[in-house]
Amino acid sequence: MCLSKEVYMRVYRQIKENYMPVKGKSKGNGITESYGTKLLLHCNGENGSTVFKDECGHTTKAIGNAVITTNNGKFTTSSANIPENTGFNSGIEVSESSDFIFGTDAWSFDCWVYTKFRSTNIGGNLIMFNPPTGLAFFEISTGTSFISIVYRDNTGARFGYITSTGETGEDSRWTHIAVIFSGLQTGKTPRLQVFVNGKKCTLRLTNTSEKYEGNNFPNFGVPMVIGKGRSSLIPSFYGFIDEVRIVRGYETWVENFDPPRAEYRRLPL
Repeated sequence: MCLSKEVYMRVYRQIKENYMPVKGKSKGNGITESYGTKLLLHCNGENGSTVFKDECGHTTKAIGNAVITTNNGKFTTSSANIPENTGFNSGIEVSESSDFIFGTDAWSFDCWVYTKFRSTNIGGNLIMFNPPTGLAFFEISTGTSFISIVYRDNTGARFGYITSTGETGEDSRWTHIAVIFSGLQTGKTPRLQVFVNGKKCTLRLTNTSEKYEGNNFPNFGVPMVIGKGRSSLIPSFYGFIDEVRIVRGYETWVENFDPPRAEYRRLPL
C-alpha cells in the first residue's frame, strides 16, 4: 500500500509527538509523551466502577475499597479513589509482566495525586513491588514532609532516598509527581531524580540506608500495586490518583518542566 506524502507526514508527526522521548522539556501545550510507555492508567469510567483499564494492555484489578470516582479528576471528572481507613489493603494491582523487569534500563514513573490526608512522614504508597518471599521490595510513597523512594534487595541492603522537607505538594490539591532513574550506563554515574509539579527536588539518604552506587533498581517479576500499602507503618495512599504512567528505557524529564496539561495520548494502531 502506497501512502501519499500528506498522509505519510501526518503519521510521522503523530509518531513523533506520541512516542519520541523528550529530554528535559515539555511541549508548549504541557503534554509530554515518550516512547517506551509500559503502563498508562487514565482512571476513567463510571462512578463506583472497579475496572481500571491499562492502555498498554496489562490486566488490572481493584483491591479493597479502591474505586473510580466521577467527583474529582485532574483532566476529566474521573480518577482512582482510595478511601480513608482502609489500612494498607486498598489499591490497584497490575499483573506480573516482563515489562516491569527493568534490569539496567532507565525508567520513569509519574502520576497526579490529590491527597486527602497524610498521617505520617512516611505516608501512603504510590507504587510498590513486594515479592511474597524474600527481603526485597521497592516503593515510592508520599508523606507529610517528604516523598520517599526505598529499595531493598534480597541481601537486606537498603537504599532509601527522601526529598527535602516540604517537597511533597499540598493536600486537597492536584500535584504532579515524577520519579526518574537514568539506568546503568557504562562510564556514567546513575542518576535518580524526583520532580514535584515540574520542579526538581533535593534528595538525601535516609538514616537507615546505604549509599546507592549502581546496584540495579527493582528487577521483580511480580505484580505491581498502585496506592496499596505494605504494612501498618506504610499505609495505603488516601485520596485520588490519576494519569499513572510508567516509561521504560527513557528519562522522560531531566530538568525542570511544565507539568502535563491534558491526558497522555497514544497513537492508535
